[in-house]
Amino acid sequence: MVSKCANPSCGCSFRYFRGGTLFLVEPRASSATNEADFREPRRHSEYFWLCEACAPAMTVTADWQGRPRIESLTHTELLAS
Repeated sequence: MVSKCANPSCGCSFRYFRGGTLFLVEPRASSATNEADFREPRRHSEYFWLCEACAPAMTVTADWQGRPRIESLTHTELLAS
């Protein structure tokens, strides 16, 4: 459950869907190469929220292993939106 802004520097609490942006981060498909890899528990999709102050300058993505990652939007990306 989403309880606060995904930006670790922000302490804003999640209260309403109307403010900020909600992100769904889905795990990437595993490239299991041996039997031990198949026994690891599968990750589930997770929701992350950025508050109204953080959402215009940041986004939530998944790294190459499917873990959530908070990224700052570049000036060019901000102008394109």
